[in-house]
Amino acid sequence: MGIFDTVTQGYVIIDKKKRTFKLTNARKHVYDKKGGLLRGAANLYTLGLLNAVSNTKSVTKAFSFSDLIGAELLEDNSMVTSCSVGSALMLGVLGKKNTRKVINNLAIKVTVNDLDCPDYIIVLISKKTKTKSKKYKQAMEIAQKSLSALNVILNQQQKIEALEDDPADFDETNFSDDEEMEDEKETNAEVNPYEEIKKLKELLDMGILSQEEFDKKKKELLNL
Repeated sequence: MGIFDTVTQGYVIIDKKKRTFKLTNARKHVYDKKGGLLRGAANLYTLGLLNAVSNTKSVTKAFSFSDLIGAELLEDNSMVTSCSVGSALMLGVLGKKNTRKVINNLAIKVTVNDLDCPDYIIVLISKKTKTKSKKYKQAMEIAQKSLSALNVILNQQQKIEALEDDPADFDETNFSDDEEMEDEKETNAEVNPYEEIKKLKELLDMGILSQEEFDKKKKELLNL
């Protein structure tokens, strides 16, 4: 594994080469064997977040990019923001001033494609904490990094799935060489290299791309 193959954002470790990610310090939501219902789902918004995971141990769990369904930031058992398949992460919500002076818990809920355990909880704060405190600010910073990384994974996976779907809708018999060349010209004309470089810079700042990868892509876009 190369030195630039993995990157850590908050409690999310991404392996770019294998297209997998690990959740660290995560706690499982498991099925209630007797009732057949999710203990976590049943308790999360009623008995409280900590009750839902109080009897589970922290684990480090690896998943494929395609397994990720979505993630939520929960504060005092209420959703603050979320990202999921087909939607964008509302990062602006994380930057807003909190009107609460004290919170009791803060956690990230990650949903994956696993019937045995679809939900994992990463607890950031588990007791009364002032929203102006250093601990709260550090927890929110970790939350933003973790959610941003998960959102990037979702976006990349959606692009891959879209590319995989395209060939099925493409009919070569009704598409001449002249039309193909014309279409390619139009597509290239629509690409703004500076906008693409800006997007790549955001991935570089997040650690998703290495400096070497950024420089290579930048040269390609500027035809250097």
